Amino acid sequence: AHMAENAAEKKAAEQAKVAAEQERQARLRGELDAMNVAELKDELKAAGLPVSGKKADLKQRLIDNGWLN
Repeated sequence: AHMAENAAEKKAAEQAKVAAEQERQARLRGELDAMNVAELKDELKAAGLPVSGKKADLKQRLIDNGWLN
C-alpha cells in the first residue's frame, strides 16, 4: 500500500506542476494581450527579432520565439 501512496503522490505532484505551468503561461499570455504595439516592439527588439507587421503578427512572433517559456 505504501508504494501506491508514493505513486499517487508523485502523480498529484506532477499534475500540480503541469497546472502551475499552464497558469504561468496563461498569465504571460494575458500580459502579452495587454501590451500595446510599442511595448510588443520593445520586447521584440530586446530579443533581436523583427518588429514589422500587425499587432497579431508581433504577438505570434514573441510566442513562436519562446516568450511564454
